[in-house]
Amino acid sequence: MREKRKFFTRLLLAFLLVSFVPVLLLGFVSRAGAERNSLKEIKRQVASASTYINQSITSVLELFETRLINLSRDKEVIQYLKEPGLDDSQIIYSKMYNLLSGYFDSFMFHLLSVDGKVALTTGTIPLEYNTETFKDWGFIRILSNSYKAEFYVNRLTNGDVVSSGIAIREKGKIIGYAIIDMNKHTLERTLSDYALTLPFVYSLIDERGYILFDQIGFDKSEVFINNLIDIAASTVNEAEVNNRKYILSSTRLENTDFLLYCAVPVDLVMDNNQRIMVFTLFFAIITFSFSVIFSIGFAKSLSRPISTMTQMMKQVEKGNLAVRCNCSKNDELGQLSQRLDLMVEKLDSLFKENLEKQDLLRTAELHSLKAQIDPHFLYNTLDCIRYMIKLGMCKEASKATSDLGILLKNSISNSKDMNTVFEAMHIINSYLEIVCLEHPDKFNIKMDINPNLYEIQIPKLLIQPIVENAIIHGLEDKMGIGNLSIKGTRGEDYIKFEITDDGNGMNEETLALVLRGKSGSVAIQNIIKRLSLYYGDKATLEIKSEVGKGTQVVVKIPYKEDK
Repeated sequence: MREKRKFFTRLLLAFLLVSFVPVLLLGFVSRAGAERNSLKEIKRQVASASTYINQSITSVLELFETRLINLSRDKEVIQYLKEPGLDDSQIIYSKMYNLLSGYFDSFMFHLLSVDGKVALTTGTIPLEYNTETFKDWGFIRILSNSYKAEFYVNRLTNGDVVSSGIAIREKGKIIGYAIIDMNKHTLERTLSDYALTLPFVYSLIDERGYILFDQIGFDKSEVFINNLIDIAASTVNEAEVNNRKYILSSTRLENTDFLLYCAVPVDLVMDNNQRIMVFTLFFAIITFSFSVIFSIGFAKSLSRPISTMTQMMKQVEKGNLAVRCNCSKNDELGQLSQRLDLMVEKLDSLFKENLEKQDLLRTAELHSLKAQIDPHFLYNTLDCIRYMIKLGMCKEASKATSDLGILLKNSISNSKDMNTVFEAMHIINSYLEIVCLEHPDKFNIKMDINPNLYEIQIPKLLIQPIVENAIIHGLEDKMGIGNLSIKGTRGEDYIKFEITDDGNGMNEETLALVLRGKSGSVAIQNIIKRLSLYYGDKATLEIKSEVGKGTQVVVKIPYKEDK
């Protein structure tokens, strides 16, 4: 009893220690994290976030600047702006959508001719982009006076947008304009999508003091707006806007007159740190209370099975193998109790279990051999398609891909190891069609299968690898036309398949290596093993081959009706 009490006490103390220490560590980590988020640390994060977002937006703007420049030099676009045609509009639209690749949902692209005859868009063309009416006004005027891509805060009838555009010229004369618009809601949503650790808010303003969008509250603080340019000269500032204190960073987007303001409300950060500390303390107290209660019960439940196992061991010593602990616990002592039960049970059923293990081993071998064959065939077929594409045989490659789909569907559509003769021949026929497409007029193939065999079940991939070997190793390198015959017959208690080719053939030494799986190809050796595992010594595989005359493979398996 004393030993049992000592064991119970040690279990209780150990469990309390293990359950409380993580909570204590969590409290220290949370407090350290709160202290780390001081004003100095916040300023550093604001500056870093501002630089990161600036670079991200700038990279997008530079990407579109490059795409606009390339489009303005596109000969087809220039020709279309000069002589627009209905048949060419689809080509131009394709170029426009390619330019917006990856950003189609967020941007609108407009292609306009200077005379107003061309007006293509991926959305709606604003009234202000009428090149005849507003050629000396707004963004059209800016583009007309520039030889590079320009960025502009555009106040349109449809809403405020950030525009990027370029004038398209031929021999110095403007013939059209390419403009990309991103509305302020899209830009605001893009900024909000950045996964940052602090509750950032943003504002985007141009040098003229025009606010494109504002989350900080500048539009309600006239005094602050008057000092925007001065603030933009500093990296990070502490500022009060509308009676709320911010840590604020301002950066200029490269090659634009846009100022990006990135800010964090100081009160949110401090309040959040305080809430974390209070919650952690509350959680630690609650957790410790529950740990004490559950630890006592848990320690008792661990020590209780000890006496039960002791009584069981005494019964086993007396030769009673029918005794059981019947413990349902999943802890270490419960597992030990279950192991004792299993040990006794296995003593009674050892012979039966050994037989079951042998059966499981046989099943595992079958699956392993089948897995070795599937990748081998897939590689050969894909190699054929690759060469057809390389040779420009697109129609034939399409047909071959369709046939390959049939092969893969039959190969992986289910987990059964058997299929009918009809299914096997259908797969082989698809494979041979692929080969014939690759080598037209190269093979003369004859298939003669007794229709009575169609519904008989045979192992998957039994005949197919033999046909593959006949094509690849026997006929592919042969000069002239190669003949391949596949014949299936049925006897009284067996079915037989004969695969015959008049290809290169093999000498006796090579044939011996093939049968032993030492020739670099495991197909034949795998088929021999599978026949043995499925049918024992009742199935046979015979190969007759002569150099220069060809090879014949005969597979004979016992007939087994499909149940």
